[in-house]
Amino acid sequence: MSTVQETWSSQLNTLLDACANISNHLDYSAASHAKEEEDIRAAMAASKIDEYFK
Repeated sequence: MSTVQETWSSQLNTLLDACANISNHLDYSAASHAKEEEDIRAAMAASKIDEYFK
């Protein structure tokens, strides 16, 4: 029974680490895309293209 508990605990910790890693990457991706969107909006507002959207 001890071996089962140790194996379960090890696999659970591995899964938790993987989920945390995925979460961190998703957070980074979301922040990166939001920054890119803001840069694009700023560039479009400063260009003549903006006149066609009004």
